[in-house]
Amino acid sequence: MADSSPSADLLDRASKVFGMANSLARGFQNENREQVPMLVLDESPREGHRKKISDFIAATLDLRDAIESPPEGFEAVAEQLLKACQLARILPLMDGWDLLDQWPSLNQIAFDGHIAVTEAVKAKRLEDPWAFLDRPPASDAEPAADADQQNPAKPIQTKSKRSTERGEGRAKLIAALTKYHKYADDGCLNLEPAGSNELARLAGVSVSTASAFFSKEFGGHTKYRAICADATSLIAGLKLLNQEFSPHDLYGGKPPGEVEREDDE
Repeated sequence: MADSSPSADLLDRASKVFGMANSLARGFQNENREQVPMLVLDESPREGHRKKISDFIAATLDLRDAIESPPEGFEAVAEQLLKACQLARILPLMDGWDLLDQWPSLNQIAFDGHIAVTEAVKAKRLEDPWAFLDRPPASDAEPAADADQQNPAKPIQTKSKRSTERGEGRAKLIAALTKYHKYADDGCLNLEPAGSNELARLAGVSVSTASAFFSKEFGGHTKYRAICADATSLIAGLKLLNQEFSPHDLYGGKPPGEVEREDDE
């Protein structure tokens, strides 16, 4: 039977739309705060955000087929995309404060859309019995278990202890990264990427352990930095990470908005 669930590409494109909505919301909100309502704006907000609005409209229209006839498991995402389309349609007709005041609507679409995509990805993984094949390769430390089995002189507990230590190290790294990005705080999300050295210090683990963590959970530090460039993508990554689900599995080889750059840790 053919798989009727939403493809990874479709979910990625939807995620980008919600990321654009989040970016516009932040821009409108920041400009709204900086302006004095009693004064006339020197520049039309629509002119200042023309490129982002145009990209947002194009991205929503590109998904109209999936919105009209959503594949199984994509219905909730399509519902949020429809709201994005309805707002994208009227944005070019607005100007001044009317346009800037749309930031709460854009922010809500981004948030609800992120939740819908997250749930769709989780459902897709649960339905796919071969999902484990898509996970990143195990760290270099994993093959050591075979050596233990071939050497009966070593107690079996040594292997269990190493496994426990790896689990504890991962838990420390997740907690440290979550705290570093202020994910669980009520304050502003920290979008600045953490380096391996800094995360290792915060978690109390070795730098090599922190580096392996970025490779296994995000597919590398470059991809992690690309995720940090977009608040919605970062929130999705941290949310999935805290639910024991790798962000690398959600975004695959290239997270939304990734630009190929050399690692400069």
